Amino acid sequence: MPWCPKCLEEYDDGITTCADCGSALVDKLESELERKPVLIYHASSENEAKVVIATLEAEGIAAFTGSPNFVLPQESFAVNDDVDDMDIYVLEDKADEAKAVLNAPISEEELMEAEEADPNKSERDTETNNDEA
Repeated sequence: MPWCPKCLEEYDDGITTCADCGSALVDKLESELERKPVLIYHASSENEAKVVIATLEAEGIAAFTGSPNFVLPQESFAVNDDVDDMDIYVLEDKADEAKAVLNAPISEEELMEAEEADPNKSERDTETNNDEA
């Protein structure tokens, strides 16, 4: 049975194109274990990493974090001890798409939506107005 490599949907024999995304179907799905993770972003805090991952996942791109800390076999200590840093990885076949998502400009509408969704906005506005009075 053929499969869509993007949507991961199984199709009946004889079908060659995914009805959802238009990708060419394959006979066998590549295991995620066979695909290599690619570093696409270096976050300087856990919160920044969460925002990047949420942004990618909203676009259907699975992402995960890893610590940039590593230990050399000949050493007994971590090479990078900056515990706040986090690296963001995606699977190799999604790297270009992930970079495009992260580098896309933010529209005025998206900025307005983010400001409206900010739960602390009204508190900050009230504090600012009280400080000015």
